[in-house]
Amino acid sequence: MSVKEIEMTKNELLSCVIGVIILSLLVGAYFYQRNKVAVHQQAERLFVQILQEEIERKERNLNLFHLFSESSSDTLPLKICIITEEGKKEYEVDSLKSKKNISQNLRNRSIHSILCEKSHLLPDSLNEHWQSMLKKDHIDTESTIHVRMENLQGKIISSSSHDGVWDTSSGIITSYIGNRCEIEVIGLLAFSWKTILWYHWQPFGWIVICLLLMLLFICFYYKMVNRPPELKEVPYEVVVEKEVVVEKEVIREIIVEKETSPEKKAPLIKQICKVEGQLYGLRYGVVFDAQNRVLNCNGKKMSLSPQQCQILKLFLDAPDYTVTDEDIIKFIWKGQSNVQINTFCSAGNKLGKRLEQAGCGVCFRRFGSDRYRMLFIDDLVDNDLT
Repeated sequence: MSVKEIEMTKNELLSCVIGVIILSLLVGAYFYQRNKVAVHQQAERLFVQILQEEIERKERNLNLFHLFSESSSDTLPLKICIITEEGKKEYEVDSLKSKKNISQNLRNRSIHSILCEKSHLLPDSLNEHWQSMLKKDHIDTESTIHVRMENLQGKIISSSSHDGVWDTSSGIITSYIGNRCEIEVIGLLAFSWKTILWYHWQPFGWIVICLLLMLLFICFYYKMVNRPPELKEVPYEVVVEKEVVVEKEVIREIIVEKETSPEKKAPLIKQICKVEGQLYGLRYGVVFDAQNRVLNCNGKKMSLSPQQCQILKLFLDAPDYTVTDEDIIKFIWKGQSNVQINTFCSAGNKLGKRLEQAGCGVCFRRFGSDRYRMLFIDDLVDNDLT
């Protein structure tokens, strides 16, 4: 598998992981909202239940339960006519409030009005009862109950439970009591996200389990896809390569520094070794071809005599460009006994003039009592040319 394919597989893996997480969050959000609605509905059902139980308790205390035990349900009017000490009065009933009344029976509503007129509802007692019932249903939340009552004269009396919450963001529950819906009971809830999650926690548990299983499957699949291939034996051929050596002319420059004396140093000469011959790089671009007995000066060629070629090569190859009298006679004149060393002075002067014509003059100076040294004229001072 190529590197590009592996990178694409990693991108696909990341996309799958992100997709699974987003899907889990969406499903979790759906169940969270469903739990939130369920918690509010259950709290509202318990809220109506505690009001009905409180009314029944008041009926028993006032012994009014049997007065209208055989009363029947009838149509609920939107106008109520009540005869008081001041006379007959009509009251309009809001239809929305009527739907939220704890009783849909007109005679029961009348009983509730009488009961609440004689014994008012206590918010603290209602809220405590409501809290205990919520906890039994695993709804851990704070609550507050507010009671608002309007008498026949239109005067409003309100009371609230102590140490409660007044945050209306979680939920508001409103119920009405009486034939005129004159008693309004408001319940306020403040439950946390933990309460919503734990109300029905099973869907969230399954979401976490499915998420982990899908992530494990994706990782396993990724490892299987990117597993290195198995090595297989394949037939092979032995290829023998022949090495062909092509002889080429190789030129190598060697820089050699020579000494003339303890006080002076001889000029720098480049010796250039060449296959099938020798080349010597002198000064100012002058090259001495010992094999062909030629001086090359910037493309211009000057020939040397065999004797001049032998003398120049002898001194160039000698240490410090210094040769003994014995070696000069032995190398140049092949050890002839009748040849004197003075003969070399004439030959050396001719060679020096020839090199001077090429632009690189040399001279041969006596060094000690039994040897000569070749020096470049440019390196000599005027008083040395004697």
